[in-house]
Amino acid sequence: MKFRLYRFLCLLFLFGGGIQCLAQKIPAYSINELVCPTTNKEILDLYNMGFSALEQTEYYNTAGRIFFQIIQQDKKLCDAYYYTGVALTKQDKDNAAYTYLYYADSLATQPTLTFKVALAESALRIDNIGLARKKYEEIKQYFPNSPEGYFGLSLTATSIGDIVEGLVNTDRTLAKYKNTGLLTEQREQEIYFIKAILLRMNTQYDKAIAFFEKSKPYFGTTTDFLANYALATYELYKQTKEDKWKVESQRALEQIQDQTTLKDDFIHQFNYD
Repeated sequence: MKFRLYRFLCLLFLFGGGIQCLAQKIPAYSINELVCPTTNKEILDLYNMGFSALEQTEYYNTAGRIFFQIIQQDKKLCDAYYYTGVALTKQDKDNAAYTYLYYADSLATQPTLTFKVALAESALRIDNIGLARKKYEEIKQYFPNSPEGYFGLSLTATSIGDIVEGLVNTDRTLAKYKNTGLLTEQREQEIYFIKAILLRMNTQYDKAIAFFEKSKPYFGTTTDFLANYALATYELYKQTKEDKWKVESQRALEQIQDQTTLKDDFIHQFNYD
């Protein structure tokens, strides 16, 4: 069974979950960082106005309108599409945001990590796993020292099903973060959580349990965690007939607060007789 882990990891982290998505890293807004630069003073002033608006929740819509005004003046400026997409994302207008982020990535004069990460995450939010995977592959190709590409490849493996490669990429992600000095306890647990699910999908249930335990402090109450943990412990119960795994599996199922998010046949596969 494939759970929409990507939706939890990216969508919830970005909007109200209190945890940043690993790949999401929007730099400080500045006209000095434009990928498609311009010398037009009026447009530069509009960029600065838009950047100021992006800093305040009540002006996200205004920011989007300002950046769209730039597009109307010069349709080749990739940054205007990008920041329009950012403004729309902040308003949870995911389908519209995807379109603008797609144009930003397409119009960029060179491969741009920020654009590709934003587009990949936007694709995940609208369930376009194929496009997200393509962008993560490009990130790996053009930015081999960045952990974002490897993280995205392991994340999308939970849906696409290339489990072994996904497991390899969890280890690569961890190594890349350590090499960049950016690894935090929180991010480490995100990686462990993905690895636990991939191990469960690969029927390595005993190993999966160890990584579920490592990621439990941050994820232990989420539906994704509890559903996958219930499956892993249930399979261990079937293999060993040890009551402790039966108890663990049943407890995890009982803790899922909203079971309507699961597939209809999910609960019915558990038979403890």
